[in-house]
Amino acid sequence: MSLKEKIRVVLNQNGKFICPNGNGRAQPLPAPPAKAAPVPPKIDNYAVVLADLKKRGASRPRKVETLKSTIRATVKNAKSSITESQLETLIKHLQVNGKIIVADTKVSYSL
Repeated sequence: MSLKEKIRVVLNQNGKFICPNGNGRAQPLPAPPAKAAPVPPKIDNYAVVLADLKKRGASRPRKVETLKSTIRATVKNAKSSITESQLETLIKHLQVNGKIIVADTKVSYSL
């Protein structure tokens, strides 16, 4: 059998490969790997909120309640969700990192 004929036999095989010489057993093709469900990327709410506050410039929220509603809207726009405890934790992180200063109900920024 010529090389061209051998290649044609191999290319015409569907499913299990059968040797044209009859040597050996038919070898099943390995199963293709199962595709894992795509995992949505985890959104860093802190970075999203910080970027939004920097983008706002002088029109940043001046009261704590306004800041909370702004953070909720920003996180919602980023296709994520946030609970009340996560919101409080996020505000604490902003305070600890020196990005915001909360005095009573007023908020000031040092971005």
